[in-house]
Order: sequence, then structure tokens, then C-alpha cells
Amino acid sequence: MQRVSAVIGRLLGGMEAITDTRDLGARLRVEQDDEIGQIATVFNRFLERIQAVLVEVSQTSADIIQTASELNSNGQDLAERNASQAEAIRQTALTLDHLSGKIRDNNQEASQMDKAISEFNSGVRDKQGLICDVSATMERIGTSSGRIAQIMEAIGEISFRTNLLALNAAVEAARAGEAGRGFAVVAGEVRALAQRTAESSQLIRNITSDNQNSTLRGIDLARATSVFFDGLTGDLADLVARLDIIVNGFADEQQGVEQINRMVKESESVVASNAALSEALALSGGRLDQQAARLGDLVASFRLG
Repeated sequence: MQRVSAVIGRLLGGMEAITDTRDLGARLRVEQDDEIGQIATVFNRFLERIQAVLVEVSQTSADIIQTASELNSNGQDLAERNASQAEAIRQTALTLDHLSGKIRDNNQEASQMDKAISEFNSGVRDKQGLICDVSATMERIGTSSGRIAQIMEAIGEISFRTNLLALNAAVEAARAGEAGRGFAVVAGEVRALAQRTAESSQLIRNITSDNQNSTLRGIDLARATSVFFDGLTGDLADLVARLDIIVNGFADEQQGVEQINRMVKESESVVASNAALSEALALSGGRLDQQAARLGDLVASFRLG
């Protein structure tokens, strides 16, 4: 009985020594092949399994520490990259806002120019109508001047014939002597009147001729002006059409830039969310690194070999 107690005491002492030293490589001595020896054998197998598990845990802990460290580093790097990308996108959004404002201003200026040219073109068409009216009036004046010249030509012919008749009458009165003296006076007055009529008729013909020449030059000038305004109106119409295309182009560009700006701002929001997730990932990696290190420290407190 004392011998059994001694064996059990040595068995307990070995267990306490292993517990105190945490030496999983130590083993109990199996001194006999009975129930006590079986207890020692089973305890030794238990130590072997615990030792194998902790060795694997130690290796896994080292792998986790390495992975957590890489995860932490990659998370921080990704967070920095996302932050840099978010700043670049923000600057791009600001630039697009500025560009959109410029396009909007250019569109407004082009629209105002288009409106002003359209109004000017309308005014030119109105003035062109007035010039056509002036040209028609001057043509009528020219026609009237021609008729006046014809009338004055007829008056001049009548004056010439009247003068000849008065001259013949004066000759006949002179032949009649004293009896024809009164008739000679009348013939002289008629001749003088015919002479003044001829002079006045010639003066009127000269004035009418000058007026007709001026009218013809005015008609030519009015026609040339009308042709010029025709070309100007056509050029202005082409310019208005081109400005309409430019205005529509500015409007399309503004819509495109605004759409791109919206997409950039959405990307900015996504990148900002990714940056927050990357920071959270880096923090999680840091905590995992700490926990794995703690696990490694706990495993290291045991002697595994």
C-alpha cells in the first residue's frame, strides 16, 4: 500500500512539475504496467496531442501575424491612395464646374449675339424695303422728268415757230407802211415774248436734264445699295444660322459637361466610401495583428520541445 502511495505521489509530482514549468515536451515516467501506469501513459498521450495542437497554433499565429501586418499595411496604403484619388476627383469636379460655368456664359453671350444679329438683320430688311421704295419713286421722278423734257421741247418748238411768225409779221407790217405800224408793234411784242419763252424753255430743259441725270445716278445708287443689302441680308442669315449651330453646340457641350460632372461627383462619393472602408480595414488589421501577437505570446509561454 505504501508502495502504491509512493508511485501515485511521484505521478502527481510529475504532473505538478509539468504544470509549473509549462514544459509540454516533458513526459511522466511509466514505471509499471497497471492502472497507474495506464494513467501515466494516457496523460503522456494527452501532452503529445496538446503539444501538437499548440505547435500548429503557434505556426498559424505567426501566419496570422504576417497576414494581419500585410492587411494593415495594404489597408493604410489603399486608404492613402483613395484619399489621393478623392482629392484628384474633387479637383476635377471643381474644374468641370468652372468649365461648365464658362460654357454657360459663352452660350448666353452667343445667344445674345444671335438675337442682336437677328434684330439687325430684320432692321436691314426693313431699310432694304425703304430703299426699294426710294428707287421706285426716283424711277417715277425720272419718268416725269422725261415727260417734262418732252413738253419743254414742244414748247421750244412752238416758241421757235412763233418767233418766225412774228418776224414775218414784222416784215409785212413794214411793207404796209403807216397802216401796219400798230401791227408791227404787236408783232415785236409777240417776237420778244417768243424769245423769252424760248430762253425759259431752254433753261427749264437744262434744269430738267440735270435733274434727270441726278435721278438716273440716284436710281443706279439705289439699285447698287439694294444689291448690297441683298448680299448683306444673305450673309447675316448665314451668320445667324451658324450662330444657331454654335448655340446648340454650346448647349450640348454644357449638358455633356454637367453629366460628366455628376458622374465625377458620384465617383467622388464612392471613392470617399472606399477610403472609409480602407481605413476601417486597416484598423481591423491592426487589431487582428495585436490579437494574433497576444495569442503567440500565450503559446510561447509553453515549452513545446
